Amino acid sequence: MDQELHVRHLSDDELRPKLQSLAARSRKYCIITLICFALFFIGLFLAFIGPIEGYAVLCLVIPAFIGAIVFGMFWSSASAKLKAFVGQHVIVDVLAEAFEDVEYSPFRYIDRKVIEAARLITQWNVIKGSDLVEGRYRDVKITFSDIELIEKKSSGKSTSSITKFRGQWLICELAKTLPASLRLSERYIEGRGGKSDVETENVAFNAKYRIKTSDKYTAFYVLTPHFMEYIMSMDERADALTYLGFMKSKVHIALHNRRDLFVVHDKKLMEGDGLAKLRKQVRSDIEYITDVLDELLLNEYLFRKAD
Repeated sequence: MDQELHVRHLSDDELRPKLQSLAARSRKYCIITLICFALFFIGLFLAFIGPIEGYAVLCLVIPAFIGAIVFGMFWSSASAKLKAFVGQHVIVDVLAEAFEDVEYSPFRYIDRKVIEAARLITQWNVIKGSDLVEGRYRDVKITFSDIELIEKKSSGKSTSSITKFRGQWLICELAKTLPASLRLSERYIEGRGGKSDVETENVAFNAKYRIKTSDKYTAFYVLTPHFMEYIMSMDERADALTYLGFMKSKVHIALHNRRDLFVVHDKKLMEGDGLAKLRKQVRSDIEYITDVLDELLLNEYLFRKAD
């Protein structure tokens, strides 16, 4: 689904009508799909209370259901084309303002095996995601994307789904290779408490995070007094439930804020100032990520390579 995003640069005068046309097409199919679904459920309701039955029910319900499926597919395709176009001509340019060597893939996300290996979130079996960004920030290699982790259970005829994580997953390259892994999770995530493997001298940090590691030396090597303050400041800026995992030469930061980045609103794009609003939204989303990174990167010992 992804396409090469390094394409001919379009002026705003060229971009605006193309965006509005794609947004209008997506919006049209959205409305038709919703109308079809509404007619389908109205038909079922009327059949249930009795005013219509038999052939009359079929004449309303079946076409409405088929229409909802068909136009739903058109809507999905139109939305994907809009998202790809926005990625090619808007998002990648705004990303380049903050990141170096940046690559953006609107329909990809961090590989499942990478998420599994981090072992920050447990008891999930379905992964979704989008908006993969790879590049460098302040000379540190970074990768991030939207991620949703779901635990799906089936019992007889019923199926239940529980969202275990939804938000941004960031991976940064450390300047050091750590001898052991270290994982932090907020104690009130999913009501989880539990004893930490180590206790630091920072009482507030101990109360906020559960610390898991196989090597206490590594924990104290990473969790210096200043860095614990940076982590707590980062967590406050993120306004999310936070997981951190320090593993070999990488740090994983999982921000469970229940929202996605770079969401394309077709209705807003149809407005005259839609392009300006979109750029403002993307810059705000990028600032959310860089604010988090800025706090962590204050630890030059972990992140700055020797000259």
